[in-house]
Amino acid sequence: MHSQLYGRLAAIVTAVALLAGCSGTTPSTAPATAGSQPTGTGTVRYAAPGSPSNAVTDPHGLLPGESDMVRMALTYDVLTLPGADGSTKPRLATAWRPDATLTKWRITIRDDAKFSDGRQVKAADALFSLRRMGKKAAENFGRMAMFDLDTSKVIDDTTFELVTTKPYAEVGKALEGATFVVPEGSDDFGKPVPGSGPFRPTSKGGAQAVVFERNDAWWGPKPPTAVIEVRAVPDPQARAQALLSGQVDLAGGVPATLVKQHESNSAVRVLRRPGATLYPLVMRMDTKPFDDRRVREAVRLALDRKQLLDTVFLGYGEVGNDLITPRTRPAPRTCRSAPVTSPARRP
Repeated sequence: MHSQLYGRLAAIVTAVALLAGCSGTTPSTAPATAGSQPTGTGTVRYAAPGSPSNAVTDPHGLLPGESDMVRMALTYDVLTLPGADGSTKPRLATAWRPDATLTKWRITIRDDAKFSDGRQVKAADALFSLRRMGKKAAENFGRMAMFDLDTSKVIDDTTFELVTTKPYAEVGKALEGATFVVPEGSDDFGKPVPGSGPFRPTSKGGAQAVVFERNDAWWGPKPPTAVIEVRAVPDPQARAQALLSGQVDLAGGVPATLVKQHESNSAVRVLRRPGATLYPLVMRMDTKPFDDRRVREAVRLALDRKQLLDTVFLGYGEVGNDLITPRTRPAPRTCRSAPVTSPARRP
């Protein structure tokens, strides 16, 4: 459960870069073309999987819907990100170096990052955020379980020491994706909290959507889109119809049948992102007949995974081959005059 959720969070946070790049002054009517360039203005309207009735405001607890994850990734920056080649890339953290025991890591963060209220993002903010995630372990499936956050400490404004519970070589990867950094002391997320990300939420949009405006003080490259509107839509067919009717410019988690149907539609662009959801076959090892290793092996060998992929997802996705962590190579998505995203599934 932890590995699957962790990979999904990392994939969604990485995909926000695509969302921020879909822009245009009239995105609902202009046809999608491979050569179109962002104008630096305009609004992207995104229909994301999720429910508006139970939208999450806390970035460190459970993030059940893609709409929740996207909103957090727009508002709050993270420490590291997964690269296209599978390696860990810097974000707020510029370096992570271990001692000889691989139990104490020196984490260096950027000195030019600021929150949306103008305050500098400091090492104390980053460590506070990790500790807060650790305290919410029951909600986030123990995402910080490999760290001894009580003995970790701040060294200076841009450096902190992160202690692991045992020798651990993948600290950079463990900080990927969902390590949303908030100001030290933040605990009430029922009201707006200054973010460290490329966008800031506004009071516009009402109950149906959350509207984000570009944070021009963000340290990174200026997002080409000025405004992003995130709508939580629980039904995948409704997300698809919203796209096709021009109500939104981007739709996530659309049905594979719709993607197949509109592959040749010049007004719709199908995009792919790394597989984010794993569909395992679970067997109770304490219950007959699955307590017999030979039975489990027989079931594993009898399954035609390629046939399952072609039948259930019409070929959109990739065979998992017993790997829990989603691959970083791009797999499927869909869109109209911007993109419509559909995460790849891995049976």
